[in-house]
Amino acid sequence: MVNREGITAMKNVTIYTEENRKLRQKAERLLDQAKDEAQDLAGMPPQEVSKLVHELRVHQIELKMQNDELRRIQAELEKARDRYVHLYDFAPTAYLTVDEKGAVVEANLTAATLLERPRSALVGMMFSRFVHRDDQDVWYLHRKRLLETGDFQAFQLRLVKNDGGVFSVNLECMLVEESQRGLKAIRISATDITELKRAEEKLRQSEEKYRALFESLDAGYCVIELRIEPDQPLDYRFIEINKAFERQSTLTNANGKWMRELRPNHEESWFKIYRDVALTGQPVWLERFGRELGNRWFAVNAFRIGPAQQRRVAVLFYDITDRKQTEEALRQLNETLELQVAERTELAEKRARQLQSLAVELIEAEEKERWRISELLHEDLQQILAGAKMQLQPARAKAPPEWLLDNVDRLLEHAIEKSRSLSQDLSPAILHSSDLTFSLNWLRVKMSEKFGLFTDLVILSEQPFLSEPLKVFIFRAVQELLLNVANHSGEKSARVVLSSSENSIVAAVSDTGIGFDPAIFNISTAVAKSGLGLLSLRERASYIGGRLDIESAPGQGSRITLTVPRITQDSEEPQTEEAEEQVRIASAEPISCSDSEIKVLLIDSHEVMRQALIKLVSDKPDIQIVGEAANGQDALELARQKKPNLVLMDLSMSEMECIKAIRLIKTKLPHVRVIGLLLYEDEPLARTMVQAGAECVISKTASSSELLETIYGVNSKNQQVKIK
Repeated sequence: MVNREGITAMKNVTIYTEENRKLRQKAERLLDQAKDEAQDLAGMPPQEVSKLVHELRVHQIELKMQNDELRRIQAELEKARDRYVHLYDFAPTAYLTVDEKGAVVEANLTAATLLERPRSALVGMMFSRFVHRDDQDVWYLHRKRLLETGDFQAFQLRLVKNDGGVFSVNLECMLVEESQRGLKAIRISATDITELKRAEEKLRQSEEKYRALFESLDAGYCVIELRIEPDQPLDYRFIEINKAFERQSTLTNANGKWMRELRPNHEESWFKIYRDVALTGQPVWLERFGRELGNRWFAVNAFRIGPAQQRRVAVLFYDITDRKQTEEALRQLNETLELQVAERTELAEKRARQLQSLAVELIEAEEKERWRISELLHEDLQQILAGAKMQLQPARAKAPPEWLLDNVDRLLEHAIEKSRSLSQDLSPAILHSSDLTFSLNWLRVKMSEKFGLFTDLVILSEQPFLSEPLKVFIFRAVQELLLNVANHSGEKSARVVLSSSENSIVAAVSDTGIGFDPAIFNISTAVAKSGLGLLSLRERASYIGGRLDIESAPGQGSRITLTVPRITQDSEEPQTEEAEEQVRIASAEPISCSDSEIKVLLIDSHEVMRQALIKLVSDKPDIQIVGEAANGQDALELARQKKPNLVLMDLSMSEMECIKAIRLIKTKLPHVRVIGLLLYEDEPLARTMVQAGAECVISKTASSSELLETIYGVNSKNQQVKIK
């Protein structure tokens, strides 16, 4: 028997498909057959009937279980359908189905949102209505190709929204066939790529800007890829280069090529630098010379780009060859300037030494002139006056009145005394025959006798031997300062302190008089007012390397301190290489066996004149012509070889400037005396020759006696210098 629950369950089963309908028909036929068989149950044995009932019940349970499974599967199918519908409607991609004519058959919610139309309104509308007018041909061609070939189509076009807004989409189309009606349809998936298009446009613009910048850079730029393999030489390949790089590196069409292929002899240091950057990621900035890159200097900035495994390095090149050349030119210029500065400094120092030497010579010359005048007064005028007085004595006993002779006698006596006083003032004899201490003591006595000035002389240390010019300068300076005290201080006493150290002599003169303001010496008019006073003394002290310090104030007296070096520039201590050379030459000069023999070197561009001079002195046994030359250069060499003590030089030579010749001879051979010869009188040239070092200048037209007198006179002067 069939269970009522089973029958009810079977009635509740909903048949949806054709297969269910056929299955139901088969079940009804089986049921009719079962009724026929049930009529035969009465004749069956009970055991068979019981067995049949058991089978029916088991079958009934199986059917129930299958029905439960069917309901479960149906529920899952409905859930899957709901999920599909949800995914279909709310997918980010718009899905549409259009028929062969292009009319919309179905669309999801995303499509409706994208096209700004209700989904119900989309059905039946032509899809081409939404295609931008400029892309109609694109849609038509792809739809036609799809219907004809059935091949999948993917393309991009622009669609128009309901409000007229335009947006870009990516369409993927496939052809499907509806099995129920046998019609073809087109399934379309549309993805909005408007933002992607905008990003691509921005990227394109950025790429254009980058490319424009890349190509317009003055700096060379390249991207290289390193090959670092154990079994292959280190190398790199160019991935990207700009025009500036090609221009600066002289590498053309280098993209994709290896450096060792382009420049087989390229320096290994370049490869190692780029390898280290690629491996470590540490950027470098350096300046290097590229022998294989056009023999030019480059400033290089290299840094890794991309992942480390790519081993790519970006390199910025700056051609700094011009800068390097400029720097080298500046360096050489600086060296030249430094050399010139050193030369100028040496020249200035030489001139300063010469100035100091001239100052010493000036002091010496001044003192010699004083001595000459003093000697003239003493030896000539005073002797004449004394003789006149002596000759006047016998006449006193004769006719003239005694009072008249007495007056003449007094006048002569007064003249003699004045002459003697003037002689002593000009050049005291004791100054040249005694040391500085004794001379200052004599000056102290004379200041007291003549001006009533009491002078306290303080000697703090034993005075060493001083050169004559230095001793005279200190004496004259102290004399000048004591005269200032006597004439301007308002006091009748002064103190002189003399001390010495290893390097200097210091003499200080002080008083307690009215004093003065030292600032007056900063006023330009002070020079004119002071004459040869303190300012002159200060300048003269500076000429010989010393200084004058003035300490004073109104009402507080004054103290003037003179400091001079013990060793002046004309002493035995050389100060420069030139001075050392002079000392070396002078020291090496042999001593003449005969002081009376005069060795003469003739320098004249005219042979006739040289022969005339040779004849002039040929009969003089104490004059020997040791050589002759036609120009200054040969003269210098001959002077070094023959070692004369006198040079007669023609001042009209053309092969070598006479000024330069005189200076070279006096520099290299300072003991040699030079006499300049002029055909005509030329005072400026003669003065220049003397300044260059010539002892004197004489005309070639002078008499033979005058020329010989000049030779003997200059030579005797040389001998005097040697003796002193």
